[in-house]
Amino acid sequence: MINLLFGRELSQKWLAVIATGLLPIGLTILLMTTPWVAGAVMFAICFGLGSGLTSIVGGTLPLELFGPKGYGSRLGWATSAKQMMSAIAPLAMSMSMAGIGVVPSIWMTVAIGIAGVVAFLAIVAVVQGPAGLPRPA
Repeated sequence: MINLLFGRELSQKWLAVIATGLLPIGLTILLMTTPWVAGAVMFAICFGLGSGLTSIVGGTLPLELFGPKGYGSRLGWATSAKQMMSAIAPLAMSMSMAGIGVVPSIWMTVAIGIAGVVAFLAIVAVVQGPAGLPRPA
């Protein structure tokens, strides 16, 4: 939905920032509004939008950042790293929840998500250069 409404006007870098930001926002809403049903609905909307947008941006961001040369290889490396983390995540989260509890584990996930947002903002800053101006080719 976000990509359809704003995708033509926003670069893939900014869509990545938005997608990455929606995930910790959704988790924060969930933590702050539990057990309120409306909070759970808002969490589902934010998390779903972020997750869906992430799946789109995951294929288009490398193309925007690096161009078409070597695109398949770069996407393969990025996808393999994502798949490895997706495989490890359930075990890591269950160990975290067993060790420090559910709520602290989710707050830790929020902090990691915020670190992801900061990382994508750093990519935007590096690619665009000072004052948000595009770097010369």
